[in-house]
Amino acid sequence: MKVTNSQAGPRGINTTSAPVLIDPGQTVDVEVSSAELKVAKQPAGSRFAGKDSSQSAEFQGKAAADREREDLKKQADDLGIELCQERLDRKAEGTRRR
Repeated sequence: MKVTNSQAGPRGINTTSAPVLIDPGQTVDVEVSSAELKVAKQPAGSRFAGKDSSQSAEFQGKAAADREREDLKKQADDLGIELCQERLDRKAEGTRRR
């Protein structure tokens, strides 16, 4: 089976004989293991979070929430707004130092 790495970085795949590292844009002719073929047929997002797409959706949802939270923190900082948790953390640090 011909496999081409379309990613920006190197990609390792498991073949029936040994793992093979494929450079970006490189095409290799290999016999892919059944486990690797199964993973390759999954939707791209589900490869990162676990065995099924529900785990992937949970992972992607958390990642989106984390990005949104960081964006809101940056907006608050840009506006000079001190977030309550940061204030509590700073206050707790001051108490520990005494």
